[in-house]
Amino acid sequence: MNPNKPVGKPKPAKTNFFLNKVVVITGASSGIGRTLTFWYLNNGAKVVLVGRDISELDRIGKLFPSQSLVV
Repeated sequence: MNPNKPVGKPKPAKTNFFLNKVVVITGASSGIGRTLTFWYLNNGAKVVLVGRDISELDRIGKLFPSQSLVV
């Protein structure tokens, strides 16, 4: 998997359950953690990104600046 290529855009949920909820994702810079990060962000959650690749976490954080916090 190319880490610079975005994973396909996850489909938003049909409810607003995650709207303005806070979700902490470990491993957010790659793999399933990265996919889940985009899914939660696209569903209105505020996401705390935790991972080893700080440059990738910063890149994701810049896409959703008002919804994400890089740790």
